[in-house]
Amino acid sequence: MRTKDLRAARAKLIEDARALITAENPDGEAFANFDRMMDEADGIQAQFERMEKADALAYDLAQLQGEKADRKGISLDEQISVVDREKRIMTQLLRGGMQAVHDDDRHYLITRKVPDVYAAAMGTTPNSGGGFVVSPEWSDTLLTAMKAQGGMRAVSTIMTTDSGASLPFVTLDDTAQAATIIAENAQISEDTELTFGQVTLGAFTYKSGIMLVSLQLLNDSAFDFDAVIRDAIAGRFVRKQNSDFTIGGGTTLPRGIITDATSGRVGTTGQTTSIIFSDIVALEHSVDPVYRKGASYMMNDQSLRVVKTLVDTQQRPLFVSGLANGAPDTLMGYPIVINQDVPVMAANAKSVLFGNFSNYYIRDVRGAQILVLRERFADFLQVGYVAYMRSDGRLISAASPVKYYANSAT
Repeated sequence: MRTKDLRAARAKLIEDARALITAENPDGEAFANFDRMMDEADGIQAQFERMEKADALAYDLAQLQGEKADRKGISLDEQISVVDREKRIMTQLLRGGMQAVHDDDRHYLITRKVPDVYAAAMGTTPNSGGGFVVSPEWSDTLLTAMKAQGGMRAVSTIMTTDSGASLPFVTLDDTAQAATIIAENAQISEDTELTFGQVTLGAFTYKSGIMLVSLQLLNDSAFDFDAVIRDAIAGRFVRKQNSDFTIGGGTTLPRGIITDATSGRVGTTGQTTSIIFSDIVALEHSVDPVYRKGASYMMNDQSLRVVKTLVDTQQRPLFVSGLANGAPDTLMGYPIVINQDVPVMAANAKSVLFGNFSNYYIRDVRGAQILVLRERFADFLQVGYVAYMRSDGRLISAASPVKYYANSAT
């Protein structure tokens, strides 16, 4: 089925499920059927999201190749040839280390200029130990794969720098000030200074942990091995970084979006695991209209299940399933972002976020590194891989572009 058909089928399931529990005096069977239908709808959503993610990743990679061709002033065909060569070299390095790289490719790799900032960060040189800085093309593809997995990277502003030096940002919140009218020839009687702040992004080093692969699998050339390793690395980095970019407390971790967000609404007594229509309205309007343009909601998938049952005072559903290809689900007309690291609804939980998440900046440092551990696990006929990258994240704003809804304490 096409993604459009899958979206339509999901929307009908959700509407039918909602009808079961909004009817008069729903019984236990109605609630059981509601849960079953919502589980089926979630399965359909996962199916079309996988299809759309694959399409989006292919599009991003095509755009990336086109942008590189424009920057380098060479044709796209020539650029694709470079990417193919880098990919071939990467596969050879992953499978057998430097000694497995063909002579002409080894010469290309050695003569390719590696920026000093990358080389300085390496703990080993490309030898049988297996340490090497991945190619820029492979690194860019890794970052694209991480972005495609959603969460914070799907909505934040992502920037890549050549070094991990502290990166300061100047912040200013002047929304409370306005111009005044004065009489002709009148002296200006008051001065309002601009109040600036500063937020600094650093570069925390993330390690993937050791990934073991059997030598038998390495010798099987029937699949795209470097893509398997890249996707595994991306998944491990995303799972840790998304948690840090969501709930990280700062100092020894990035400052998460929830840490920097401010309160927009607290549920009334009894709402430890729920949210109501008036809470949604209050949360939305707690964010300055300046930041509501481009805003979205963010929550855990379990909280979304609660939101799907909400209706307004006219019994119209607040949740609307996205029907067009690639269209997001919406809540009160704003897109919904699923982030499994946002706390589920519980006492005191900051369970729903609303605002413009592009004010959250994720900083990645170029020069991802991989160590190939061929000898350490040789007695198990395995090869180990460890990847490193440096990143940080922070809400870059002196105002409050993102607010949260917190469930009641009791």
